Amino acid sequence: MRPADEGVLTYRGAALFKLERYAAALADFTQVLRLVPHDPVALNNMGCCLFRLARYDDAIAYFSASLQAK
Repeated sequence: MRPADEGVLTYRGAALFKLERYAAALADFTQVLRLVPHDPVALNNMGCCLFRLARYDDAIAYFSASLQAK
């Protein structure tokens, strides 16, 4: 995997999320946001991971950011 491939990171993060490996998925989605800071899908995925990790205030912030992203 190329380190700067946001598509691969997104798919791997989604697979990790499905496997309930939320912290690992969060790491991949964090990398996606470093590459594409205002990606609404990545922002939403971050919110989903944070919600599953019981970080509710952070999750709400990411959900809000995903709705405002262009």
